[in-house]
Amino acid sequence: MKQLRNLLCGLVIGDGTITKSGRRLQIQHSTKQLEYLKYKVSLLNQFNIYPEIQLFDNNGYEGCRIGFTHNQCKFVRNWLYKTGIKVFNKEFLFKLSDLEIALWYMDDGSLYKHKGKQGKSGDSYELCIATYCNTEEQALDLIKFFKQRYNADFTIKRNKGKFSIRCGKKAAIKVLNKLDKYIPNCMSYKTFR
Repeated sequence: MKQLRNLLCGLVIGDGTITKSGRRLQIQHSTKQLEYLKYKVSLLNQFNIYPEIQLFDNNGYEGCRIGFTHNQCKFVRNWLYKTGIKVFNKEFLFKLSDLEIALWYMDDGSLYKHKGKQGKSGDSYELCIATYCNTEEQALDLIKFFKQRYNADFTIKRNKGKFSIRCGKKAAIKVLNKLDKYIPNCMSYKTFR
């Protein structure tokens, strides 16, 4: 049961949502990420949860989604949405495995390559996780978490009143070395592969 709860947390921390009643978990993506959604479904299948993928018109864009009801969804909602919105706290984060962190990264993370300036050798990278934290304190908790968990140094990135976290190539390599085995080929553009 603990593994299922953690998986549900990993699915919700990024692009998933749990209805206010706490009964139903829903995930939607662009059809460009259909293979990634199939990967998520395969993880759920291991716990005898078999949601059907639906294609739909998402305001003029092709989308794909799943939704299912499970009694563990209420537990996850109470754990993650204590104030009615997603809140990242240390207790919650340290219960997640590398698989759940990888799901979160694939949903809300990116890896950017910055070309070196003329006359300088090499390229630099920035790994960013768009956490959409409402407070700087939450972002600082995430930075501490990544430092303790992966010995990776992140900094705060501010965007439109929200707080995200980012790191350079050295820290990105440390994190992605741990997460890579959980990242399917269809999402390899978010890795150094």
